[in-house]
Amino acid sequence: PKVAAPETYAQRAVPLEEMQDRLAELTWRTQRDPRAKLHLLNRLDQPGVDRVRLLEVLGTISQVEGNPDQMRERWQQAVAEGSTNPEVLRALTVTELTARFGLFDPYYKLPDDDAGKLRAWVTRIIAEVPAQTAAYEWLALVESAAPDPSVSNVNLVQKHFDELDNKENTLLALALVRYRLGDPAGAKQMLALLEETPPSPSLAQKIEQVRARIEGRDPVRLSVPAKPRQPVRVVPATPPRLGPGKKPALRPA
Repeated sequence: PKVAAPETYAQRAVPLEEMQDRLAELTWRTQRDPRAKLHLLNRLDQPGVDRVRLLEVLGTISQVEGNPDQMRERWQQAVAEGSTNPEVLRALTVTELTARFGLFDPYYKLPDDDAGKLRAWVTRIIAEVPAQTAAYEWLALVESAAPDPSVSNVNLVQKHFDELDNKENTLLALALVRYRLGDPAGAKQMLALLEETPPSPSLAQKIEQVRARIEGRDPVRLSVPAKPRQPVRVVPATPPRLGPGKKPALRPA
């Protein structure tokens, strides 16, 4: 392969302390040397240090060491202090969403601060990599539990709906959004779309939980006979966009 000319590489003077930081990082990655980790921890609060980079690295160390709480704390701090590392933001977002939405609960509501934080993270991921689809699914999930769902974010998800890999759970989240925006009929129509192809037992139970919430009753524990799962159907009609102050009904498929 062709090697780029030396003059095309960025060059700058590197202080001795920064060299020592990078060598400590390399030592930990290759040898798992606890002295290297101690060096990075001691450097964290010293003046003139690249705190964002150190927090990213220390968060990765916590992840490898099996300490997810410390990993989240350090990566959240790195993002708050200006990290632009897309992998850190993506991994942090997945971790936070798993912690909050690991168990399906149609009554769950995010605290205001958490909803704003997650919304900002996901929209930033979309802005940096608009062609990927997972973040649109995450955005639907966040808006389904946000205290005040964002209509513009919902429309953004629906604009890319046909491209999504996980249409079923995204449509379920959008049904919750519709209900919480005061459109229970539209929410039920979305649930009906999900049932046109026989859903898996797990999805069928989630649909029943959402429908029970809409109807103000306790959900029924479903008994679904075991049978081969049909291929996931591509929902034929993209859910309609919501305009300001409008809550249009969903067209039947």
